[in-house]
Amino acid sequence: MSYMTGVFVLMMVVSLIGVVANPAPYYGVVGLVVCVGMGCGVLISFGGVFIGL
Repeated sequence: MSYMTGVFVLMMVVSLIGVVANPAPYYGVVGLVVCVGMGCGVLISFGGVFIGL
């Protein structure tokens, strides 16, 4: 369980770096969507299922 939380947090940080770097608008949008998805994964792994949806 903690392994998955670590993976979600790592992917969220990597996607945030992608949003900040923003080489092209499309990649920035994809990074933002991935970041939101990983943030929901972190919330779900901590037990906030309703909040994560």
